[in-house]
Amino acid sequence: MAQIMKFEFSGGNVFYADFLEDLAPETINAVKAALPMEKTISHVKWSGHVISVLSSIVFKKAECSRSFGVVPGDILYNPHITDCPEHPYEIGIVYGCAAMRNVAGFAPHNLFARIRPEYIKDLYDLGIAINRNGQQTVKISLCEE
Repeated sequence: MAQIMKFEFSGGNVFYADFLEDLAPETINAVKAALPMEKTISHVKWSGHVISVLSSIVFKKAECSRSFGVVPGDILYNPHITDCPEHPYEIGIVYGCAAMRNVAGFAPHNLFARIRPEYIKDLYDLGIAINRNGQQTVKISLCEE
């Protein structure tokens, strides 16, 4: 059985995501080792329609890096290889139009998972709610499919 990610938000939403094993195996291993985690999720500043979690994961390798061309449902890890070495490593979830950026311009992120298509509409609504109303808490865990 394959492992998948489960996202449980304090507002009541629950989403499942599949790992993209062939694209970012080392990033996935680092993320899996850090789960489960319960953190605050907030809206990002520079990238557009993205919500993010500041994690304790320390993985400083560009793997399957993409700075643009992301689509709703993409889950990315920012290894901060080009900026902000003191910044916590973040997991970003794209919910609409976005380009992964920071204050200095485009920022390489590791694409490692994707929210399942049936949750994209609800993910968009959640992202808008977080942008308008503020942070929520999210519990991220592994489960078996």
